[in-house]
Amino acid sequence: MLIGRISLDNLKFTLNIKTFSVFRKFILQFLPENRRL
Repeated sequence: MLIGRISLDNLKFTLNIKTFSVFRKFILQFLPENRRL
Protein backbone atom coordinates (compact mmCIF):
# COMPACT_ATOMS: atom_id res chain seq x y z
CA MET A 1 0.00 0.00 0.00
CA LEU A 2 2.80 2.39 0.94
CA ILE A 3 4.71 1.60 -2.27
CA GLY A 4 1.57 2.26 -4.30
CA ARG A 5 1.08 5.59 -2.59
CA ILE A 6 4.68 6.62 -3.24
CA SER A 7 4.33 5.67 -6.91
CA LEU A 8 1.13 7.71 -7.17
CA ASP A 9 2.82 10.73 -5.57
CA ASN A 10 5.76 10.41 -7.96
CA LEU A 11 3.37 10.24 -10.90
CA LYS A 12 1.53 13.38 -9.74
CA PHE A 13 4.86 15.18 -9.24
CA THR A 14 6.02 14.24 -12.74
CA LEU A 15 2.74 15.37 -14.28
CA ASN A 16 2.97 18.67 -12.39
CA ILE A 17 6.50 19.27 -13.72
CA LYS A 18 5.42 18.51 -17.30
CA THR A 19 2.34 20.72 -16.97
CA PHE A 20 4.46 23.58 -15.57
CA SER A 21 6.98 23.24 -18.41
CA VAL A 22 4.25 23.34 -21.07
CA PHE A 23 2.52 26.25 -19.33
CA ARG A 24 5.82 28.15 -19.11
CA LYS A 25 6.54 27.60 -22.82
CA PHE A 26 3.01 28.76 -23.61
CA ILE A 27 3.50 31.95 -21.58
CA LEU A 28 6.92 32.70 -23.09
CA GLN A 29 5.56 32.18 -26.60
CA PHE A 30 2.90 34.86 -26.15
CA LEU A 31 4.85 37.16 -23.83
CA PRO A 32 8.31 37.58 -25.42
CA GLU A 33 9.19 40.38 -23.01
CA ASN A 34 9.25 37.82 -20.19
CA ARG A 35 12.11 35.79 -21.73
CA ARG A 36 14.57 37.82 -19.66
CA LEU A 37 13.14 36.42 -16.41
